[in-house]
Amino acid sequence: MMALIDTLKSKFDNNKKVAENYFFMTFLASSALVIGLIIYPYAVRVLGKEAYGIYVFVFSNVQLFQLITTFGFDTPALKKIALFPDNREVKSRVVSEVLISKSLLFCLSLVVLTVVSRFIPFLHRHILLYYILFSLQLVEILFPTWYFQGIQKMKFVTYTNLIIRLSSIPLIFIFVRSPNDLLLYVVIVSLLPLVGGIFAFCYLLVKEKIKLRFISLRRLKSTFRNALPFFWTTAFGTVKKESLTFIVGAFFDMQSVAILDLANKLVVIPRIITTSINGALFPAVVGNCTTERVRRIMRYETYIALIIIALIAAFGYWAVLILGGKNMVEAYPLAVIQSVTIYTWLIVGCYINFVFIPKNRYNLVANNQFVAMVSFLLLAVCSLLFYKNLIIIADDSGMEIEALNGEPGVFTRRWDGHEMSDQEIVEYCLKKLENKANRRAQYTTCLVINFPDGREKVIFGENSGVILTEPREESRLKGMPFRELFFVPELNIMFHEVRELPKLKRNGYLLGHEIAVERCASMIRKNWCI
Repeated sequence: MMALIDTLKSKFDNNKKVAENYFFMTFLASSALVIGLIIYPYAVRVLGKEAYGIYVFVFSNVQLFQLITTFGFDTPALKKIALFPDNREVKSRVVSEVLISKSLLFCLSLVVLTVVSRFIPFLHRHILLYYILFSLQLVEILFPTWYFQGIQKMKFVTYTNLIIRLSSIPLIFIFVRSPNDLLLYVVIVSLLPLVGGIFAFCYLLVKEKIKLRFISLRRLKSTFRNALPFFWTTAFGTVKKESLTFIVGAFFDMQSVAILDLANKLVVIPRIITTSINGALFPAVVGNCTTERVRRIMRYETYIALIIIALIAAFGYWAVLILGGKNMVEAYPLAVIQSVTIYTWLIVGCYINFVFIPKNRYNLVANNQFVAMVSFLLLAVCSLLFYKNLIIIADDSGMEIEALNGEPGVFTRRWDGHEMSDQEIVEYCLKKLENKANRRAQYTTCLVINFPDGREKVIFGENSGVILTEPREESRLKGMPFRELFFVPELNIMFHEVRELPKLKRNGYLLGHEIAVERCASMIRKNWCI
């Protein structure tokens, strides 16, 4: 036992820097997302799905512009810093190269945004939002996370970002109170990180004693040339990632964008926690990437990914309810589907960090992302073409009581304005029907058909009966309050008993949903032309 403890202690001591780097990288990424999730339920409810969807859509668009600014400089710069962590001259030159290069591209991106906004109505209408979120690119320039990762000092990065993000929580809760405060919300989430970026840049100059150097045009060309493979890698990955939000926003609506964003949030936290493994290991492993070492890393990462996917499937629904409420439940199946990307991110990241980059096979990194992007876009196009030729059918049903002018309809559960239990619904119904001779009611099923050409047809199926003066307790079943009240005089049995009878034993009696489905099928046969 003592030998095992000594072995574990030895392994920890030998990899203390790696463990510390991983901890702070993981804590940085996860804390950002946790803080985001603290803010999210408040923001999505106060701003509303529409306004919040606009924010997500604009932010996603800005990521495409940020692609120009970052270009792919970070990874080759990180490699140089990791190989020469104690050489101040090398570090100063690398920081200067990246700073100047990103600044030039930032100016170019700003010009592109301004010009493009003149021709795209949505962009022009929300141009101020674009400009404010665009300022986040300055954080990328002023706060070189890659530098601190290379020298394995992620503690500073983590603490600085944590303070900035924690500061945003009270500001949002105090000042953001309605959908009209969308602009203020964007200002808070954009400008506070900029303050952190300025502080980090000052720290770099004063504490790290980085000296900004004049970089010749020849050196800048070399910097761009070395970063080009990583630019393509980043470009393909970013286009693949952000295009889904763009497609949903362009072909559906901003509320759908908000739902997609919630699904992404459920997946992003575990994905970042796991993929931080590769980033933390990179400085320590880059100089000694043996085949066996890579295989061992991949094996453990596979186990981790499978466990996390299972957890999302098991608990994702409840997470959606907590974060977004019942009107965001569509995010759950999307989150389960997207959870598979946790595995692919881990394995692909392992290959990139420990196989392609150490062997200077940068072309393979770009090729990998290119194939992924093209595959995704082809699937997206095929899905949209398929979607445009789909018949969409929606349904709902409810009890309509004649003496109550058709109440409650589809609003049974919130009939009196708040969430009601089965017993409360039964008592409320009987109370409203006191002293009323007319107790006729009908259970109505409604189907709405949306054809590919935009036509819409509404179909009904009804079952008539009466509401009893007293509930039949033997018919009680949780979740179905009218089961113990709705009686069918035509057959002299309760309605639920009719539903439980085989079709052949009902003497030709059809249920409302059977009528509606039959009418629906007939209408589709007559009206749909592919």
